[in-house]
Amino acid sequence: MTQNPPDDLIFSDPQPVDWDFPPTMETVRIDSHGDGMNGIVYISQGPGPHPTVIMLHGYPGNEKNLDLAQAIRRAGWNALFFHYRGAWGSGGAYSIDNALEDVSAAYDFLRLPRTQRTCRVDGTRIALLGHSMGAYLALLAAPSLPDIRRIVAMSPSNLGREFAESRPEHREMFAEGLEAMGRDALRSAGDLQQYVRLASEPARYDMVERAAELDGRSLLFVTGTRDTDTPADYHCGPLIQRLRERGQARVTVASLEADHVFSTARIALARVVTRWLAEASADQGKEA
Repeated sequence: MTQNPPDDLIFSDPQPVDWDFPPTMETVRIDSHGDGMNGIVYISQGPGPHPTVIMLHGYPGNEKNLDLAQAIRRAGWNALFFHYRGAWGSGGAYSIDNALEDVSAAYDFLRLPRTQRTCRVDGTRIALLGHSMGAYLALLAAPSLPDIRRIVAMSPSNLGREFAESRPEHREMFAEGLEAMGRDALRSAGDLQQYVRLASEPARYDMVERAAELDGRSLLFVTGTRDTDTPADYHCGPLIQRLRERGQARVTVASLEADHVFSTARIALARVVTRWLAEASADQGKEA
């Protein structure tokens, strides 16, 4: 039997355990514009304060990537997972615009002194990690959060481009399809106009058009070679190319032989993400 390397945090529980400040979980309720969002903070062991990853699920959020939250915690980071307004029991209504506001609300929550005290959060080291539409939200929300320097985008979609390049009747069908797919999980705003805005405002909703706003940040893109939902060559490839042409952001790309949700590569995905976060921590230590 092949032995896993002892320093591989994907397979190794924390040893020794710091029983004064052990790894733990904290159930939280995050306010976003008067509505409560359900969340969990996976708190890393040690007194901290710890860098923290905000995890953003896709549409409607069937794959929650909580195995990554556990791996991230073992690697010394906290992980905040939450459901957007209108999603999976959170209050309010779901829409793309609302979800963008919700990312900011989660960020503000981590910056609260009480949160930093109870969850051992370093409010100066917060990263975004999103999957699919969650990655799209991370890339769009980051420019309004100037202290966010690190972003992980897994199988990112670019709905702004997809809607802008589609016919009006296709947009309506796609919008209705999204509503149907999320019906059991989401309490949607049900506003077709939000999808019209996606198509008509590329400066706001197309990631490529907003590439310059990601200058100075470190980004990890993780794509699946068998992803037929958000194929990289269409959805994130143009953004990666634009970022590299500009040369103002640090861009890392990892490609795994996997589908949209990395069904065949969950361990490889966790390893890629945690190693990149470890390098980010080391880089920040050098900067300090």
